[in-house]
Amino acid sequence: MEARLRELVPEGFDDVVVTAPVGALAGQGFDYLAPGGFLNIFAGVPRGTTAEIDLSSVYLRDQHIVGSSGSRVVDLQDTLEATEQGRLATNRAVAAIGGINAVREGLEGVKTGRFHGKVVIFPQLESLDLIPIDQLREQLPEVADRLAPDGSWTREAEAALLQALLPEGHPA
Repeated sequence: MEARLRELVPEGFDDVVVTAPVGALAGQGFDYLAPGGFLNIFAGVPRGTTAEIDLSSVYLRDQHIVGSSGSRVVDLQDTLEATEQGRLATNRAVAAIGGINAVREGLEGVKTGRFHGKVVIFPQLESLDLIPIDQLREQLPEVADRLAPDGSWTREAEAALLQALLPEGHPA
C-alpha cells in the first residue's frame, strides 16, 4: 500500500487528516505530507498521548500540524449545548463568504491572517467571489441588510444570499 501511495503522490499529500485518536497514526500521517502540507489531528488524541514526529520538517519543508485542544467529551457536549441554546454566538466568527471558486483564496486568507475568523464557502454559488463580511454592504446590500445589528452573519443573511444568487427553482 505504501509503495502505491508513493507512486501516486511521490511528493506526498498537501493535506492529511487523522480521524482516529491514536498517536502512532498521527506520526504516520506526518510522514505522508508534501512540502508545505498540513497534518490535521482531527479526532483529538487523549491527553498525554505522544507520537514520534521529526519536527525539523516543520521548518525545513514548511509543514504544519493542527489539532484539537484535547477537550473531554463532556466539554464538547457543553459546547454543543451552548450553541444549540444560542448561548454561544458562532456566527460572530464568520469573517468572509464565497463560492466554491473562492476556496483557495479563503484558505490563504485564513492562513495568512487576512481573516481573523471563519470563511464560509457556498459550493452551490460557484462564481461568488470571496467577500469579507465588513464589505458585504458594497457588493450585496440585500444580504447585508439581513446581518445582525453587530454586523455578524445570520441565517437570514444566508437565506437572502441564496435567494439572490441561486437560479429560480435551484435547491438551496
